[in-house]
Amino acid sequence: INISSDMPDADLYVNNKDTGIKVKDAKNFGPIEENSVVYAITNKDGKNIVSNKYNIDSSSDIYINFEDLKTSEEDFKRELYTLLSNYCADFAYAVNYNDFNYISPYFEKNSSIYNKQRHVVPYIYKQGIKEGFSSTEILSYEFNADTNYGEVTCIEIFSIAKNNNVPKYQEFKNTYSFKRDYNGSIVLTDIRD
Repeated sequence: INISSDMPDADLYVNNKDTGIKVKDAKNFGPIEENSVVYAITNKDGKNIVSNKYNIDSSSDIYINFEDLKTSEEDFKRELYTLLSNYCADFAYAVNYNDFNYISPYFEKNSSIYNKQRHVVPYIYKQGIKEGFSSTEILSYEFNADTNYGEVTCIEIFSIAKNNNVPKYQEFKNTYSFKRDYNGSIVLTDIRD
């Protein structure tokens, strides 16, 4: 078969085994058994990107397209950013009104972060602290589509005032563990600072 790609330097895999061949060198590749699965892996910005998987049938040409994956990765990062921004804004409301229900929908029920934040919200509220969310920036993230689990590290900036004093901006660097739920939504499972 003839294999080509928009990422010709990607490594070619057949049936989950590295062939040791780059896609650009896979012209007239074979013999290969029918019903085999072909895909490629490339590295971009230090992350391995796995192409879609292609089942071999009687076709003699396969084009491995990474462009679609770039778009879906950008969409995924945007989805993570929206989740984290909304969570941080609602975290400030939860603290200001001593109401964990503002943030509980962002968590997997009874997860580590669920249990931690359930105690953190009233603790901060009792300190006389008022918060306002300013911004977040994703520094890095990883997601394993096979397990539906990942991690994201971000910087979060909040204005924080204690006992009605003038608020000061504080920056927090947090790493969240997350999973894609059965319904396709992302839920947070843990937090580390």
